[in-house]
Amino acid sequence: MASRNLDIVQRSKILVYHEEGFNIRQISEKLGITRNTVRLWIRRYEEEGHLQDRPRKRQQPYMIGEEDTRNMLAIYEAQPLTPTRFFAQKFNCSLRTVRRALEREGKISSKVIMTETNKAARLKFAREFRDYNFLNAIFVDEKSFLSSSPGRRHPLRTENIKYEPFNVNSKNKFARIVANMCGWMSTAGPGELNDLYGMSVNGESYVDLIRDSIIPTVCTVYPELPEIMIFQESSPLHTSNAVKSWFQNQSRVKVNLWPINSPDLNPFNYIWATMLQRWDNNNDRTREMLVTHCHNVWESIRGTDLCAGLIQSMKTRCDAVIAAHGAATTY
Repeated sequence: MASRNLDIVQRSKILVYHEEGFNIRQISEKLGITRNTVRLWIRRYEEEGHLQDRPRKRQQPYMIGEEDTRNMLAIYEAQPLTPTRFFAQKFNCSLRTVRRALEREGKISSKVIMTETNKAARLKFAREFRDYNFLNAIFVDEKSFLSSSPGRRHPLRTENIKYEPFNVNSKNKFARIVANMCGWMSTAGPGELNDLYGMSVNGESYVDLIRDSIIPTVCTVYPELPEIMIFQESSPLHTSNAVKSWFQNQSRVKVNLWPINSPDLNPFNYIWATMLQRWDNNNDRTREMLVTHCHNVWESIRGTDLCAGLIQSMKTRCDAVIAAHGAATTY
């Protein structure tokens, strides 16, 4: 049971186990509910002294009016990269409310355009792995962080002005600082995050990383796992002869590649996006500060159910790809 909407009996069991000295992880395993749910009801009882439902207030969702929407559009025409949080603060509403208003005005999607070959490969992967048990799957991914990155920003481009200079996020390849990171995760949580400073970007060095860092830490978490199944993207690095040859010679380690142009099939992207969102480009002015930031975000999700939730979404991701006949999805 993953929902926080437990009945009073389940809530009472949480409290009983807590008072008997069981920790959150043990209670979660005993009752088959998430740790966040256990933590929520313990905190609710400590703050309010009861486990009853709170009275619900019937309230219409806040909507941004036509005049305010026109004002937003006027600002976006002059400054398309204005962050949505600016308007959320201005109108005292949620980011979701702002985005809904913008979507009603025809916000342009930034999804990758798929070729028929891409679609066929994505459809094949989705059908093959829709019912796969990802419980012990190991997801490996890399990310390059540049100091020229402005963070995650969603421009609203009106009419046909997508490639006007003021509508484009600049990508300065000569960034002040660069940090290349590689990590792995599973339903057990985040594994090891590696700083790839000084590492050559070639198949041989990637094999060294997998053999000497990824696999040993995976074995620490899963010491009795008979087969290690790795999922990673179909990048030139991962499909190089050196990497393919190494995996082919492993009896315990296997690899699966998700298709190119498929960020919606890669649950790791959410974690990288979180790092990017929380990155203060104005203050993190050294490479060491950027690497520390990445590790801090990485450690902040340890002990949570985030990785498990992302990996458990693979079935619905595959369903979405199948429903779209291989085209881009909303993930």
